[in-house]
Amino acid sequence: MALGLPDDPTKQRRVLLGLLPILLLVAYWYWPHSGAVEEVDAMRTRLENLEARNSQARLRAPQSAQLEERLAQFERHIQRLEQLVPRSEEVSRLLNTISERADQIGVEVARFNPGATAPGPHYNRRVFEMTVLGSYHEVGRFLSEIGSLPRIVTPINLNMQPDDRRERDQGQGLRASFQIETYVLPEPQQATPANEGASTGA
Repeated sequence: MALGLPDDPTKQRRVLLGLLPILLLVAYWYWPHSGAVEEVDAMRTRLENLEARNSQARLRAPQSAQLEERLAQFERHIQRLEQLVPRSEEVSRLLNTISERADQIGVEVARFNPGATAPGPHYNRRVFEMTVLGSYHEVGRFLSEIGSLPRIVTPINLNMQPDDRRERDQGQGLRASFQIETYVLPEPQQATPANEGASTGA
């Protein structure tokens, strides 16, 4: 940058002496503080980016809250449903309850055999084969009692035939063959030696 200095040496000296503090101030600012200025600029840019991200997050916050609430409702619904699904140790008690209801109603249990078990990702499906003898009224009441148990137990694949060999006080004898279907919560899987070795990193 050119400086318009006067021709007189004395005046030139005075002008230079007057400019010296300004030049020193400029040097003091730029040399030691140049790195600090760059750092402040970088921090300001980062702050602006963070504020922009926060603004976007605030815009998405209502949707996230709604999604979390729907997820919580879904989990509560699953918990209520799982209260109706028997555990493995409850199955024997359910079968005893079914036999007791048959005695109370007056139907004769001619067959009660366990069927296949189909493992599922969340529940295991269990089926039991059953045949009962009784009147139309007794068999209908018995099937209704099974469906009203406190756990999910459903009579399926019902096949009814007249039983002429058995005369009932309440009408024609009936032979009803059907399956009892229920879904059981699987027992927690115990760790195998291979899994234990993998978990320990051996």
